[in-house]
Parts: sequence; C-alpha cells; structure tokens
Amino acid sequence: MKKKLLLVLLLVFAITLTGCGESKGNKPAKKAGEKEVVCTLKKSTDQGTIDATYTLYYEGKYVTRVYSYEEVESDSKVFLEAMKQQVEESYENASKYGGYEYSVKVSGNKVTSTANIDYSEMDLEKYAEDVPGLNQFVENGKFTVEGAKKIYTIAGATCE
Repeated sequence: MKKKLLLVLLLVFAITLTGCGESKGNKPAKKAGEKEVVCTLKKSTDQGTIDATYTLYYEGKYVTRVYSYEEVESDSKVFLEAMKQQVEESYENASKYGGYEYSVKVSGNKVTSTANIDYSEMDLEKYAEDVPGLNQFVENGKFTVEGAKKIYTIAGATCE
C-alpha cells in the first residue's frame, strides 16, 4: 500500500511539472498585456505532503509563461531522494525543448523545486508530439489556457 501511495504522489508531482525561481515570493511580474491564473495544489499521504503553486501567464487564449513553486515534505529520506530524482529527470527531459529555467533542492525534510517556463522559447509542437496526450491542449503551436488549467485540475490543483 505504501508503495502505491509513493507512486501516486510521484506521478502527481511529475504531472504537475508539465506546466512548471526560488521561492513563492520570487514570482515574476506580469508583462504588459499579460493576464494570470493561479493554480494551487495541496495533497497529503502517509509518505508526505505536496504544496504547489503554478502561475500561468497568458495573452488571449494562449499561455505565454508558467512559474511554478513545488515543495514536498516528508520524514522519509528515501522518499525525498526518489522525489528529487523524479523531478530532476522530468525537468531535464522537458528542458531539451527549450524555455526552461529550474532549480531542485533538498533541505532537511523538504524537496523544493521552482521553474520558469517561457513557451515562446520552447519547441512546444515537438514537446507535444513526444508527450502522449498533450497535443489536445496545443493549438496553432501554442499551449491553451483552458488546456493548461485542465492538466493542473486533473493533477488535483484548483485554478482561479
């Protein structure tokens, strides 16, 4: 049962990275013409907790950038190391398409990751080809706001 919960939490964390600086306070400012939607995720299992905030910057119906802050807390060093490895692999894979700046740190009983994703610098069409199911959220080579919100909602976040 614990292995299943670990896998579920790992999967949720990996899914949320799709859309994903240093602290919640270092969120970049909106650029002229941009609007924003903030999605939050809080989950707990017997393995640990996740607290995440995703800020989607957009113009019209397309996402231009995403800033994410994710913090996983656990008393299990094995779990934290598994989370760190999963996050780093996910970011490393996504960064091959361009537009990613990220950081992953372990401190005490927490893994903290932050990311700034600039979709204008990303080969989103290639990324969507390589990630099963993502194509449905890309239109005219751009990530739709509704698609991004749906991905975060599926992962358990609330978007406002």
